[in-house]
Amino acid sequence: MEARIYKPKRLRNGKRTIGRLYRARVKLTGDGKMRDIPLKVSDKQVAQQKLNKLVQELEHESAGLIPAKPEREAVQSPLLDLVSEYVNELTILGRSTDHLRHVRTRLHLLVRECRWTRLADVTPASFQSWRKEQTTKAPKTLNEYLAMLSTFWTWLRKQSRVSTNPFELVDRADTRGKDRIQRRALSDAESARLLEIAGKNQLAYMLPLYAGLRRNEAKTLHWSDLVLGESGGLLRLHAAVNKEPEGTVVTVASRTSHGIETAETGELQGGRSGVGQWCLRYGQVSD
Repeated sequence: MEARIYKPKRLRNGKRTIGRLYRARVKLTGDGKMRDIPLKVSDKQVAQQKLNKLVQELEHESAGLIPAKPEREAVQSPLLDLVSEYVNELTILGRSTDHLRHVRTRLHLLVRECRWTRLADVTPASFQSWRKEQTTKAPKTLNEYLAMLSTFWTWLRKQSRVSTNPFELVDRADTRGKDRIQRRALSDAESARLLEIAGKNQLAYMLPLYAGLRRNEAKTLHWSDLVLGESGGLLRLHAAVNKEPEGTVVTVASRTSHGIETAETGELQGGRSGVGQWCLRYGQVSD
């Protein structure tokens, strides 16, 4: 092991100068490289004391007697501060506004209702106790809370602020037969009847029915994203609204293609307005 204190030296205007504050160089047995750590003191005796304490902490960490320093600091950190850091990180990574809102709202709700203030307060047992009291939330929603909490803990682990993710071991709520909203696709006959009575809304329904577009995907379409022909066409969906990182191209049935061509007017040509916006505006489909 090597451990010593020193004051950094450098040349300034051709003269060698010595820094005012001490630093420490530490290399424990088995370490691959030397650690250079600022001690931020000018007194040699105080610097030596800080070095001795630092070496002791590093040896205890290496032996597994105490958690690493980032973990020790995180345990005492205000939990909402860590949540804010996490949301900021998701913002930088380009997560959608809706996703950020869900993460912030649900984590804040857990912190408030579980009465967590610091990282040390958060345990699987306290979350499970909260979950048992939720008589108005569907099992699917409770599983979303668990998944969000586990993802948050995974981020903390990547930040070296926790060593494990205990929420990975928490069982999910059973959702079998407990769906509160029964969802299914329209049958071919139901789709045909819908289009028969849709009137000027017909094209707005064709986009999701025959091109499989989500609402936001349809809203952001522009005429320049369409390639139409007699036998159908293609739609280009951008990565900003599509779940594929590089966007995707979908095939349009001939009936939908002809409907779009009919809707395309001189005012809307050239990519100045979205075909999806046209459907919502002129088809009177609620946003």
